[in-house]
Amino acid sequence: MNIIMFSTDQKMWNMESDVRKRIIGYGKLVDQLHVIIYTQRGVKREKEKIGDNVCIYPTKTRFKISYFFDAYKIGKNIINKNQKNNQWIITTQDPFETGLIGSCIARKYKLPLIIQAHTDFLSLEFKKESLKNRIRVAMARKTIPRASRIRVVSERIKQSIQKKYGIKESAIVVLPIYVDSTKRCDRNEIKKEFGSDIFKVMMASRITKEKNIKLAIDAISLVKGKHSNIRLLIVGDGPERESLERYVEERGLKKNIIFIEWTNNLTPYYCAADALLLTSNYEGYGRTPIEALSLGTPVIMTDVGCAGWIVKHDENGLISPVKNTEVLSGNIRELIENKEQYNRLVNNTKTSIKNLSSKEEFLNQMKALFDFKEATRVDKV
Repeated sequence: MNIIMFSTDQKMWNMESDVRKRIIGYGKLVDQLHVIIYTQRGVKREKEKIGDNVCIYPTKTRFKISYFFDAYKIGKNIINKNQKNNQWIITTQDPFETGLIGSCIARKYKLPLIIQAHTDFLSLEFKKESLKNRIRVAMARKTIPRASRIRVVSERIKQSIQKKYGIKESAIVVLPIYVDSTKRCDRNEIKKEFGSDIFKVMMASRITKEKNIKLAIDAISLVKGKHSNIRLLIVGDGPERESLERYVEERGLKKNIIFIEWTNNLTPYYCAADALLLTSNYEGYGRTPIEALSLGTPVIMTDVGCAGWIVKHDENGLISPVKNTEVLSGNIRELIENKEQYNRLVNNTKTSIKNLSSKEEFLNQMKALFDFKEATRVDKV
């Protein structure tokens, strides 16, 4: 079995990144894995062999519109040079740009096509965010019906695709990204180190528009009036960080809200925090809530991604509507003021994720995802 994957993830060139390690792991499931990644010309990226049978290829695209042609050409060359290997499968990171390229290659060579969806692209908030996103939804309308199989990372996305496109349940595989839930820490010791008299809420993400971190800042501002001992730790970087730091200063919240540079080791922060906060307008899955729950930290989040599926309201976390400052701030206050409820949520955290796949189970599920006899299209109801 040989795989060609189309992606836009630049982290594959970072030797320490989780995505690179994940791709190397996928390579162990197949004979060859070739990953074609959108890159701009002038950025130092070269074809690299990152595993015994795993290669990553930069497109070195001059203009974004030519990404399609650059990636298509690389994919075609790989297949033509390896014609003896006739069992090829095409997979794409998304149903948008990469989905369009993958569907064209798959159609040309009559190959199975697996389209993956890592974000909730049928969410109203996704479409409202930008013209680019609305164009992407239009692309998905073309690519999704061409797929042989669709892999999604949450039940939420599966249900929205079924409803929108009328695709049979059997054609959609729910397979979240593997999250290591085996890490452990001494929460009491770490809490002492960070200060036990302060209620600490943490966030960990790219600081981008769709993460709506401004909502978190506004909620903390409301909570602070009654609970001046609250702290929000925002671990991350991104294009919105500078403007949000100014916003925090303007609101007089510098004592209560602290920005911290991104780190790959989030365990000490999860263990120090009294709660994890996620305020996204939309999410595919949300790995930070899973990581937090595995370390005994309850979750306060908007109704996106794994909310209602893994994070359950008043069981291991509290869920609020998207963009609703009043409900969100009320949920934070509730955890501060109601110790009995807080302790109950903490006690439920680890049991709520005990059915998640182990690494070995996840890799077996990925292998099954790629198991095809022939190219077909998804069946509709």
